[in-house]
Amino acid sequence: MSAQIKILKILFTISVVLLWSLCYGEAKCQKVQVKFCQDLNYYNLTTLPDNITQNQLSDEIFQIAHHIIHQNENRCRLARAFLCLSYLPLCYQHYGYQNYEVKPCRELCIKAKSDCDIWNSLPRNPRFNCSLYLQNKKGYICFPPPITTDSKPISTNTVHNAVTLSTKSSTDIVHEASREICDRCKHYSYDSKSQTCRLRCCGEGLFTSKEKKRMNTYMALLSALTFSFTLIAILTAAIRPQRFQYPERILIFMSICYNIYALVHLLRVFLRYETVACGKFDSSNRILTKMTNLSIRNPINDTLCQFFCPDYLNSDPLKCSYPGTPINSTRNHFLIVESVSHVPCTVIFIMLYYFDLVASIWLVVLTLLWYLSAKKKWCSEIITGYAVYYHTLSWIIPAVPVAVIILWKKVSADELTGLCYISSHLATQKGFYLIGFVILPHSLCLLLATVFMIVFYVSTRKIKAQLAQNTAAKASMVKLSRFRGRVLTFFIFYWLLASIIIGCYCYEYTQGPYWQPLHRNQSRFNQFPCKKRQNIHSDVHISVLAVKLLAQLLRGIVVSFWIASRKTVNEWENIFRLICCSHKFIQF
Repeated sequence: MSAQIKILKILFTISVVLLWSLCYGEAKCQKVQVKFCQDLNYYNLTTLPDNITQNQLSDEIFQIAHHIIHQNENRCRLARAFLCLSYLPLCYQHYGYQNYEVKPCRELCIKAKSDCDIWNSLPRNPRFNCSLYLQNKKGYICFPPPITTDSKPISTNTVHNAVTLSTKSSTDIVHEASREICDRCKHYSYDSKSQTCRLRCCGEGLFTSKEKKRMNTYMALLSALTFSFTLIAILTAAIRPQRFQYPERILIFMSICYNIYALVHLLRVFLRYETVACGKFDSSNRILTKMTNLSIRNPINDTLCQFFCPDYLNSDPLKCSYPGTPINSTRNHFLIVESVSHVPCTVIFIMLYYFDLVASIWLVVLTLLWYLSAKKKWCSEIITGYAVYYHTLSWIIPAVPVAVIILWKKVSADELTGLCYISSHLATQKGFYLIGFVILPHSLCLLLATVFMIVFYVSTRKIKAQLAQNTAAKASMVKLSRFRGRVLTFFIFYWLLASIIIGCYCYEYTQGPYWQPLHRNQSRFNQFPCKKRQNIHSDVHISVLAVKLLAQLLRGIVVSFWIASRKTVNEWENIFRLICCSHKFIQF
């Protein structure tokens, strides 16, 4: 037993290390620490430097450049901006998801070199090669040289005003860009209170309306199937409760959990998408920024808007084609993000999360009792005597994380299904909740159940070997073999489904930020301009989400199949025969 505990500790340590690396392996934004760039007015956040050698080299360049630019301040403003952006790129936090580097455009490099003659005094560096930078074209995100709304020559004061644009921090410039992106996109609205973009109820963020309709039908069929099978199992146990003693009675409790779990999906299907997943948008908090009213345009905002939003400056109204959602709700309703004030969404989350975690804990209790019955020779009467502890462990403990999540308001609606769950593919600090409250507890439950199952298998194998030596116990050996095969078949199927679910959650956590519009283009924006962005859609991750939903609902069917036997068929035949005979008697 001590060796098994050591193995369990090693596996748990490895899982914690892997999860920690997932949580903190992402690049973060930090304030600009180099004095040469600290007093620049157009940004103050940058990504972490690559390495120490690069920092030392950049410090040397900044010292030389500072001395020369100080003597030619009027002509070398753009050179200073280019040096800072090339070594310390602007860190753009896109809607709270993940960080993105904004480097200078090729035009800014050329303009800086032509305006200021300092480059011969600086050490040679490939960063000064303008051909390595992106061109200022539609769909490419980079920091262009400042421009005016007219085509007049740019004076020094104009350049200074353009790069400042009455803003003092990168936070302000990001918020202003977000307003312009949101307000020009028909699928989004800008919430000035949270300073984020909110997807409108009928908007197409990660998924199209057709994909949502298909998922709605898919979810309806799966949930109806799971609800039917689990309901049959529950009714069968209600008809003859004495047939299901501990530990097999726990399978009925798990069937109840998955029955409610499937019922929640059915409720979401029958309720309107807007009723569950959307909240009313307060238009009084919305701040509109019209670029046409500005004499000087922010040099980065146009690029950001065109890059993120393919229907930028599109004035066509958003038409809602999702079933059950009224068209006039598209502008004043948005998808719920980290809020518990919307009661239907919160109730859906509580029922989904609570009963899912309860079922996982019941699985641990079930495998533990199977182990005790095989290894310690516990009979059904002894196991039943501790039933109050099983129920306390399984029903009360999951209520604690539910209360914590609601207290921290980390409930968000899923755009594809309209279900509400823990915020998943958000920034690193928010993705912690998916790790800590979903992946880790379910992984721990599955790991414990697997350990108990292995010990159960070894114990029953020893018992079978002992019975094989006794010729009089042949019937008991056959009965034990059938029971062990039945248990292993159930656990293998359940283990596969649970592993698929955990794997999908891990994939969703690690790849989720790259599903956002910005990161779908980040690695390919050289090949795909903005006009083709609409074709780069959710073909991969929608399959992952569909598989996850399938595995989640199939667990209920696997659990309910435990009652599948000739006895169950005979019981239901007797019930139908009784109903039929009673009906004939009434007619007579």
